[in-house]
Amino acid sequence: MIEETLHICPSLLFECKGESGYSKKALKMLFKGKQISEKLPYERFDDNETIDFFTDNSKRISVSGVQIKYSVIANEGVLHLTKIDEQGEYILKPIPNNLRNKEFCPANEHLSMQIAAQVYGIPTALNGLCFFKDGSAAYITGRFDILNGKKLLKEDFASLAGLTRKNGGSNYKYSNLSYEECAGLIDKYSSVPQVDKLRFFELLLFNFVFCNGDAHLKNFSMLEDKNGKFRLSPAYDLLNTHIHVDDSIFALSKGLFSKPKPEYFGISSAVIGKTFQVFGEIINLPTNLVSGLLDKFCTVYPHIDELIENSFLSEALKKEYKRMYKSRINSFLCMR
Repeated sequence: MIEETLHICPSLLFECKGESGYSKKALKMLFKGKQISEKLPYERFDDNETIDFFTDNSKRISVSGVQIKYSVIANEGVLHLTKIDEQGEYILKPIPNNLRNKEFCPANEHLSMQIAAQVYGIPTALNGLCFFKDGSAAYITGRFDILNGKKLLKEDFASLAGLTRKNGGSNYKYSNLSYEECAGLIDKYSSVPQVDKLRFFELLLFNFVFCNGDAHLKNFSMLEDKNGKFRLSPAYDLLNTHIHVDDSIFALSKGLFSKPKPEYFGISSAVIGKTFQVFGEIINLPTNLVSGLLDKFCTVYPHIDELIENSFLSEALKKEYKRMYKSRINSFLCMR
């Protein structure tokens, strides 16, 4: 995989003329200008010692989620798993288990995050791909909750709603709230609720267009800023889940609205642009801003296809990724 795409920056997904590995721009953004190799100094669990090292590391990382994650620092030109006394700066997510097309899961998340940032200007966690010695990819993302070595307070929406497995059931992050109620959490906790609700609305549009059916309560967070105030955190865990699982349109079982509104779901309960228009109005966003964002996501930008072509997905999955997002735009979102 590495040899085939050496000319593509594994962070920003553009062609690096005369360079290999991370581009200078990516090094500046992702690693504060440090020269860091995209090649990890590890085999993928090649012996018992390595397995124990990875297992011990994963137990110490304070980041929730089903997929196993590892704490990493960038030092002496390479990415290292952190030791007991080290504060991780990055999160490493290798290929997960038990998913369709699982070997392309890191590339899928990386591509989706880059589209969100580069095309739509959505604030996202810094990210890239790196590679084990066997060439298999892993997704790496910067920890936005670490500032100058200090951990900022970050609370996901499940925590803000007081939901746990004990009081909310085994599917507590999916089954208890609607996205409308999530907007209510922003009203309650954000220092600039109208701004953050607009950002939240934009994320919902992105997740719909790019088929992310796993935008559950723990994938949205409020983050403390340097002044001690709370804002919606940068986006994270964005990917086209339909490439890997047969999931629903919305991760939250209640969907967008606290109370069912079938009249806004078009033919056969399909979500359409009108659905989002009404949702924006219900969470008290200005109609002109809601319409502007819908127009923005109803546009097919050439740069999206450029990023897909430069991504580390297989050729077949590149075609599928394009087909899916264009179908969401043309068949549903533009119906208002």
